[in-house]
Formats: sequence, C-alpha cells, structure tokens
Amino acid sequence: MSRFEFTLELFLWLLSKPGQYLLAIAQQLDLRPEQQLKTLALLRQQAVNMSATREQSVAVYEMAALRQHARGKFTRAGQMYFTREALEQASGERISTYRFARLAASQTVYDLGCSVGGDLLTLATMPSRQVVGVDRNPVRLAMAIANAEALGLSKQVDLVEADLEQFDPAPCDGIFFDPARRDQGRRLGPAAYLPSLQNIVRWLPHTHSMAVKVAPGIQRPQVPLPVECESEFISVDGELKEAVLWYGEVAQPGQRATLIQGNVVHTLHRANALDRLPISPPCAFLYEPDGAILRAYLVELIGAQLNAAQLDPDIAYLTSDEQIVTPFARCWRVVEWMPFQLKNLRTALRARGVGAVTVKKRGSPIDTDQLARELSGAGDWPCVVVLTQHLGRPIAIVAEGPN
Repeated sequence: MSRFEFTLELFLWLLSKPGQYLLAIAQQLDLRPEQQLKTLALLRQQAVNMSATREQSVAVYEMAALRQHARGKFTRAGQMYFTREALEQASGERISTYRFARLAASQTVYDLGCSVGGDLLTLATMPSRQVVGVDRNPVRLAMAIANAEALGLSKQVDLVEADLEQFDPAPCDGIFFDPARRDQGRRLGPAAYLPSLQNIVRWLPHTHSMAVKVAPGIQRPQVPLPVECESEFISVDGELKEAVLWYGEVAQPGQRATLIQGNVVHTLHRANALDRLPISPPCAFLYEPDGAILRAYLVELIGAQLNAAQLDPDIAYLTSDEQIVTPFARCWRVVEWMPFQLKNLRTALRARGVGAVTVKKRGSPIDTDQLARELSGAGDWPCVVVLTQHLGRPIAIVAEGPN
C-alpha cells in the first residue's frame, strides 16, 4: 500500500460511530506488514456491511497500524490519532516530559507547529498550565482536538489554525517551536525547515523562554541566528534522537548533552572551549562516548573526567588504563590491538578460540556485517573488533564487553 494521506472528511468519518466501530475491530486484527492484504480484505468485508467505502476501510487500517507503531512513544497510543509523517517526527513522552520540565515555571505556553498534539498534550499535563497549539494543517489540528478529548485535556488546550509565517503569539511565558523537517517523506536541511527558523527572532520578544526542536545532525553554523542560545542534544537508551535550541531565561548558553536511560536523566553542559586531549595508542580500556556527547562537542570534557586520551585527533574513541563507570560512554576491556591487516587479525582471533564476533568501526570504510561473518569462528569466546585509527593509521582493537 502506498503512503496514505488522511483528508479532513476521512478523519471526521473515522470519529463517527461506524468509523469507531471498524477501528475497534481493526485493532484486534493482525497488523503485521506481511499480513496487510489479508487484514485489509477482512476490514473491507466489515466495511461493506456498514456501507463504508474502500477508502474508509483503508483509513481504518492505517490508523490502527499507526496506533500500534506509536506504542513505543505514547503510553495511551491506542486512544490517539496520528498521520504517518506526524508520528515519525513526534518525540515521544519520555523526551517531551524531560524537555518541558525545563519550562516548569511557564504557565502560558504556545506550541507553534503543534501537529497532532504529541508535545502539546505533554505540556498540558503540567499543573496550572494553559497551552495554545498553532498549526496550518486542518487535518492535524482536528487530530490534536480529538487527542486532547481522548486524554481528558480539552480544558487546558486551545487550538488555532494559522500560517506561522504570518502568525505572532500573544505575550506568553514560553514557546515551543517544532518546524517540519520532512516534506512528503524527504528530509529537509535546517535552511529549508517549514516554517523558517528565522521566525524565532520575530517571536522572541513575545516570550520569556523558547525551545526549538531541530534534527540531531544540525551543525553549529547551520543555526542561522545571531541570538545567543543553548544547543542541547538528547539521546534515549543510547540512541541519539533530537536536538533542542533554547533561548531566553531558560537557556544556559553553550552545549549540552542529555541522556535519558530508562527513567533516569543524565546531563552534561559546557559553556567554554576545552583543552585538547592527549593522543595515545590503545590502553587497557576503550571508551565510546554516547552520540549526544559527540554532537554536543563534549568529547574533551568526558575524556578529562575519565582521565582518558584519544586514539586519534579526528576520532572520538577514548582510551585509559583505568575503568571509570560513567553513563556518558560505553567501555570495553582491550585484549590486544594491532595495525589492521585482515590475515593477521583472523589469525589472532583463531588463536584465542573466537566464536561470535561483533565489528564496530569509526574512521574505516569496511562493511562491518560482512567482516563479522568472515571473522566469526566455531569457538566459545565472543568478542568485539573495533576498526579505527591511531595517528592516521588503520588499527584493529580486539576487546571484550561492553562493561
């Protein structure tokens, strides 16, 4: 099935009694992609009995499938409404809850580009807070209204249909701005976000604090504003998810890395330039900083905390003779290392009775999956092979862990 687009008419039908009945049925069916044709056929049979069209039955299937996909992001996904693109761009509750705790003192908050309301509803759950959501897409606004009603948050939420390029919020305590970073499935660079990041300058005089969600791959020169801000990079359970630009009273200018691990949050911030780390060949332990640390340019800071050196000035692997537990980096015990040569590496692994091999790389063009298959043996010793560089030369590190 091609990418499905909800119309306002289709979505309003989905909210009707027949639509809700079919949606309840669909959520009990097998929604795995490989069963899509069979499940759609079953839904169409039910739809015909209710005088529903083929397009309406497809809409039911799409919403049921989106609700299933949304479970990893929203605890009440089974009651909510999404479009595929809106769900792909949504942060999820763990990030939203952390992020908006920084706006805890804000009583009136505008969510500019609120889409179907994923962030809007998290904002609205905070005590004594009124949230105004603004979006130009009538389908997504209708879904935001339905989501607020489903979660019992209608009284805390006002919604406005408007083009943000011409919209100015009333004076408020806080603004959250989430521009579109995709257009018909295609990723947009920061200069092409919709609406433009340049609107931030116009909106800042209307508020005390502002948070702007951007893609985690954003580079500092791509932030096209002369206004001082804090750049925060957020990872969840080891996966880099998003970046936030903070402005106004809530901002601490500089770079921040935040790691959400389960229900625990770890954060690291710096405002000033850091001294370069020493360079060393692999020592007893190898550290790989979290992706948020890398994007926030905090490798030197975490390296200093670990009393570690870098393997190479351009590679973010760290090494040390001591193991220090930190949430900001994974650690492996180094068994041996050598200049990279496939024959010598294979011989060394066989001599140790190698079993399953995991290959990691940084600064190497090699296909890690294929090499892992080539290096794995029949032994019972699992290991990790790290392909990287030391002083510009390719090396292979054989390691155990992570610890």
